[in-house]
Amino acid sequence: MNNITYHKQLRHNSYLNRFKAEAEVKRLDQLKASKMKELFFKKQSELDQICNKSHMEIPSQPEMENIINLINLGKINWIYLLLQLPVPIHV
Repeated sequence: MNNITYHKQLRHNSYLNRFKAEAEVKRLDQLKASKMKELFFKKQSELDQICNKSHMEIPSQPEMENIINLINLGKINWIYLLLQLPVPIHV
C-alpha cells in the first residue's frame, strides 16, 4: 500500500469513527430523554396520589405538559426540571 492510499484510508476510517460516535451520542441522548420522561411520569403519578390522599391541589396540567414538551424536544434544563418539582412530602 502506498503512502497516499494509506492516508486516504486513515482519513476514511476517521470519518467513519466520527460518524459512529455522533450516532451513538444521538442514541444516548434519546435514551436519556426517554428515561427522564418515564421517571417524570412515575413521580407525577406519586405526586397525584399524595395530593389526593392529603386533599392538596394537584399541579396544573399546563405546567406538566410544558415539562413533557421540553423533554420531548431535548431542550430541558435538568436543573429547571428539578426546581419545578414540589418539595417532597413525607406521609
